[in-house]
Amino acid sequence: MTRLFAIFLYCLPVVCFAGSPQPYFRHYGVEQGLSNNRVRCTLQDRFGFLWVGTADGLNRFDGYQFRIFRNSPGDGGSLGDNYINSLVPAPDGALLVATNTGLYRFDYATEKFRPLVLSRYPVGHMATDRKGRIWYVAHNKLKCFDPKERRLHSFVQVPQASSVAVAADGSVWASSADGYLYQYLEASHRFRAYNLFAHSRPASAHKVQRLYPTSDTCLLVGTTNQGAKKFSIAKGSYEDLLTHNEEGSELLVFGFLENGPSEYWIASETGIYTLNPRTHQYRHMRKGFTNPFSLSDNDINTLCADREGGIWAGTNFGGLNYFPKQQIAFERFFPGHEGFALGGNVVHEITADKWGQIWIGTEDAGLSRWNPATGKTDFYLPTGNREALAYSNIHGLVAADNELWIGTFEHGLDVLDIPTGKVLRHYNAGKGSGSLGSNFIVTLYRNRAGEMLVGTWNGLYRYRRASNDFEPFLGHQGQVQNICEDADGAYWICTLGNGVFYYNPTTGQKAVLQYRRGKNNSLANNNVHGQYHDGQGNIWFSTESGLSRYEKASGRFRHFTTEQGLPGNVVYRVEEDRQQRLWITTTKGLGLLHLATGELQSFSIANGLPSDHFNFNSSFQDSSGRIYLGTLKGMVSFQPAQLQTNPYVPPLYFTQVLVNNTRQYGGNLKAPATLPLPFAKALRLPYHQSTFSIDFAALGFAAPEMTRYRYQLEGLDNAWTLLASNRRIYFTSLQPGSYTLRLQVLSPTGTRVLGECRLSITIMPPWWASPLAYAAYLLLAITGLLVLLRYYHRYTRERARRKIELIALKKEKELYEAKMDFFTNVAHEIRTPLTLIKAPLERVLHKTAELPDLQKSLRTMERNTDRLIDLTGQLLDFRKAEANGFQLQFVNTDISRRLAEHFAAQKPLAEQRNLNMSLRLPAKPILGLADGEALNKIFSNLLHNAIKYAQATVRVVASSENDHCTIQVLNDGPLVPPAMREQIFEPFFRLKENGQQGGTGIGLALARSLAQLHGGSLVLQPHESLNVFVLELPLPPQSTSYSIQTQTQTSVS
Repeated sequence: MTRLFAIFLYCLPVVCFAGSPQPYFRHYGVEQGLSNNRVRCTLQDRFGFLWVGTADGLNRFDGYQFRIFRNSPGDGGSLGDNYINSLVPAPDGALLVATNTGLYRFDYATEKFRPLVLSRYPVGHMATDRKGRIWYVAHNKLKCFDPKERRLHSFVQVPQASSVAVAADGSVWASSADGYLYQYLEASHRFRAYNLFAHSRPASAHKVQRLYPTSDTCLLVGTTNQGAKKFSIAKGSYEDLLTHNEEGSELLVFGFLENGPSEYWIASETGIYTLNPRTHQYRHMRKGFTNPFSLSDNDINTLCADREGGIWAGTNFGGLNYFPKQQIAFERFFPGHEGFALGGNVVHEITADKWGQIWIGTEDAGLSRWNPATGKTDFYLPTGNREALAYSNIHGLVAADNELWIGTFEHGLDVLDIPTGKVLRHYNAGKGSGSLGSNFIVTLYRNRAGEMLVGTWNGLYRYRRASNDFEPFLGHQGQVQNICEDADGAYWICTLGNGVFYYNPTTGQKAVLQYRRGKNNSLANNNVHGQYHDGQGNIWFSTESGLSRYEKASGRFRHFTTEQGLPGNVVYRVEEDRQQRLWITTTKGLGLLHLATGELQSFSIANGLPSDHFNFNSSFQDSSGRIYLGTLKGMVSFQPAQLQTNPYVPPLYFTQVLVNNTRQYGGNLKAPATLPLPFAKALRLPYHQSTFSIDFAALGFAAPEMTRYRYQLEGLDNAWTLLASNRRIYFTSLQPGSYTLRLQVLSPTGTRVLGECRLSITIMPPWWASPLAYAAYLLLAITGLLVLLRYYHRYTRERARRKIELIALKKEKELYEAKMDFFTNVAHEIRTPLTLIKAPLERVLHKTAELPDLQKSLRTMERNTDRLIDLTGQLLDFRKAEANGFQLQFVNTDISRRLAEHFAAQKPLAEQRNLNMSLRLPAKPILGLADGEALNKIFSNLLHNAIKYAQATVRVVASSENDHCTIQVLNDGPLVPPAMREQIFEPFFRLKENGQQGGTGIGLALARSLAQLHGGSLVLQPHESLNVFVLELPLPPQSTSYSIQTQTQTSVS
């Protein structure tokens, strides 16, 4: 009897909660990117990211995608193990992760994991105290790790430790597998024990599964066999909250969540219980096999609340379940759903009778009647019986008193008696008068006079009750999609393809509203699905190109489309709530237009709708203001007055970068600078990675698909780009430079900016286009310009110098020519008298042999006369060689003999000066073709010049090769400076050091000229201590003698 009473007590709250809003869970599993469907723990961090620990990796969720962290062999910054047991935030903001191989710390800046404690056993549940110490359970032992001191303590006072928690007052508590709760006494390092089963019913096991601290300084205790308990720290006592489920079975509790002061969420093996701790009333949420919005699995491991008020439930086999806190609670009706069941999915018609029952006509399963008071649903299907429906495809519903008029697709019109649920009459199309024009009933409408109007695919008809038949109405032929009577008694008829027809029976006035191409003031589209007449005299037409508002007074149109914020342009129905807002059904979601402000916002399946695709003629508003809407996946109802604004402003982050379609995260970003997303402020990429994309997320989980964004890239385009659904910004071949990416998250209406984040993007130029390269180019250009300027200045100076030199050379040449002409003329004038003097002088010498003194004087005169004749001869020969050409007569000549003769002739002069003079000739005579007179002049000048300037030694060395001979004349006189080794061969040039020696300066010039006429050369060869004159002459084969006329022109420089 006691057990039955207990079961009754625990079942009673289920009835009390029957009218509560339907649970709506969104599911995330491996199909959505979760690493594993076995979820062990969940946590929302201080930045707003949701962390999910599974049996195969750690997941970070931003509302759109999961990023998975796993163990990577060889990577010291990865997790040590993929099995995640617990997650808690560290006091300094880092994330602590408990795995099967130890305790790890996640660093947000580097996105790396660092081991804190390595363990051979799995690290289970953990908590942090106010001193920053980490308490955890491993291998049934309670341990405490102090990160500051890097010390680990193990407490044996808690046998078979199972869980640990830090209460709201900062006290540390641990539980054991034998049903005890232990309080850690800081001062004595001891524990105080409390029995959690002391006054409870006997249980098969006493293991405590989980401890959870509450805001009122209590502890919630989850057990394996006795459900949930609550321990009061102040009183030191406990109470049982929920020990058994509805069936009376022992309850296994894995976790808790305090959702406000009057609601606890309890995670159990049989689903989720929401419990009121004051009344002990609870609601049980579990998996519904025919309900896609229920829990995906009954085995719940963990619960977590986010900042928006949503609740995350981690299951053992069904992945992650999210119960969002919606702006409005949508109740869903669909087939197989207990308490909210429908016969079919495609809802086409909705109406209510005078008893408050809701009638729902579907296109795939007939008619359903739902009683909101009892939650009971009745179904009506065609059976072939005359009292049953004619067809299951319903296209019109109107409740008139006790009758329900039912239009069908191509099967005529039924009239059902509501109290009995039986069809009273059936009408088909016919050719005679009084019949309908078509069996395709599109819409039904009851006017103010209580008359039933039937819109068919082929005309509009009015029911005549007296004769129980139909007559054409208003003379309208063609398809009728919707009918409405305005305040003036005029009818507005919407059609598919022909716009809107206007009939005023009182005045007989008629009009047509249609779409006219190129006309702004016309209907948006001729396919008009419905109409709504507001209190300001406006008519709202639902078209396939948006919503058209028609002002009857002015005859002007205003259109609302997706550009203004509608979720879709194909509009079906409009319902106005009591807050002067229009609810607009489309094929892409539900729109809400605030008439006062003109703002538009959207709702979709992300907000709890069963489908985004609504249906024709499928809306209804009951007397309480509750709105019912039909979709292709059932019906949804809601109370507009319960619509709440969401004050939560989601934080906005850039979450990842994809470079050349390759995913890159934070420290893994291959760029000159790392990008620790999602907290980076700058991104630097090389030029070959200028094609990239950036993902982003506003960390709001209730309806992330409905979040609106816009971005602007400063430095490229100052225009804002609106992002309706895409969560990725693409950049293709961005030019090198600096940019600023501005990203903003907008309000649901798109009129307010809720948040903004910025990212500085720098595309590095290639090395050849970098600032350093440009600096180098500039430096090179400047250097080149300077070099060019210097070269130009040098060139101009050189040109000026050359010009001056040419002028000087010309003058020098003129002077030289004048001098040569003068000397030549003088030589000619002197030579003749000298010749005339020489002959008599020779005769006088023969006659003065007996007079020695006189003869000596005469000899002196003869010698000087010969010298003058020789000098004049050299001067004339040189002038002849330079100016008038020189006649050479080449004959076979013994060059060695001729050299020896000249050596012998000059040796007395050398002996006279006490010079050591030597000659070395080759053993074989040097024979060749040469001009004997020219050789005499060459040898004479070389030997005379050597003797004249030598101080002690003169050497002559001759040698021959196959094709030339070389004669070296060496003397130890004053060395000729290197700079003057060529100048000494110029005419009339004399060294200042040799100014005391006599001479004209013509000998060497004549000798070189004659050597060159022979095809040879005469040079002064460098030597350390001697002046070495080297004469080289070619040795052509000996042959018959010949002569050549050679003309040379010697320039003086």
